[in-house]
Amino acid sequence: MNKNAPVQSWQPSNTDLSNLEANLMQIAALKENVPASDRHIDNPGRYFLQYLAIVQSGNKQIFVNASCAMGDVTSDRRRNHLEVVMDGGTCYWQAWYDPATQKFSNLMINGLA
Repeated sequence: MNKNAPVQSWQPSNTDLSNLEANLMQIAALKENVPASDRHIDNPGRYFLQYLAIVQSGNKQIFVNASCAMGDVTSDRRRNHLEVVMDGGTCYWQAWYDPATQKFSNLMINGLA
């Protein structure tokens, strides 16, 4: 994606989100998108997931923000506000999902403090 291209939001369909969740185990096969890293996520289905759907340069993508399921995962705050956490290791990770190809990419795992 062109980092300088304008970004817009879009509303994924229930099918888009169902396909994302059906393909979530792809995350376990990805290594962190950092040179020489072998960190990965073993059980991506055990995380609380937040989605941010964007269109950039005509490409629809869904940013997936994951955190260990802790606290009230049904709270309006967690449902309506993207959680940004520094550090925390494998308790927090992010990835991109392409609904056209149904593939995940660019796994990023938080660092340790």
